[in-house]
Amino acid sequence: MRVRSWLIRGLILAGVAAVVALAWFANSWVSPERVREQVIHTLADQFEGVEIHVGSARLRILGGIAVTDLRLTRRGDPPDHPFLVVPHAVLYHDKEKLNHGHLVIRKVELESPRVRIERSATGKWNIAEVIKPGPADKPIPAFVIKNGTIAVIDHTPGALPSLTFTEVQTTLLNDPLPTLTVQA
Repeated sequence: MRVRSWLIRGLILAGVAAVVALAWFANSWVSPERVREQVIHTLADQFEGVEIHVGSARLRILGGIAVTDLRLTRRGDPPDHPFLVVPHAVLYHDKEKLNHGHLVIRKVELESPRVRIERSATGKWNIAEVIKPGPADKPIPAFVIKNGTIAVIDHTPGALPSLTFTEVQTTLLNDPLPTLTVQA
């Protein structure tokens, strides 16, 4: 009888230890810091000459990656002068490819983003050449912008006054593949 009770206690203790080890492994695999680093790395692969700041990124229970305080700034610009500020975004990824170690973004939802499009006195736009060109047969993620603000500033001689568009609702789809559809 004594051996049986010790055997049961040992099994319970082993079960608790297994649950704790599994929780530790799951936490290290989906830790917010690791997810944040992966998001920064994936965005760095898409942009050229851009400093990327992500405040936090975490996996959501029902799918996607919740990102807060996303800021994109061209290299050489002051850090307080980003061309894109997104307080909250959700990146929907391909779960099958994530299991193989690759973060592939399928859809991006941006909540209240602020975009600053600026043309210098020489005529060059601040967002020119920031996106790395990709193959034509590779789809780009779908983008959904909710309550966005777009500021257009022109510093060329004889330029039009600055424009600000508020409460912008936009959807950008790459379907069928060679066609890019924008609904605004």
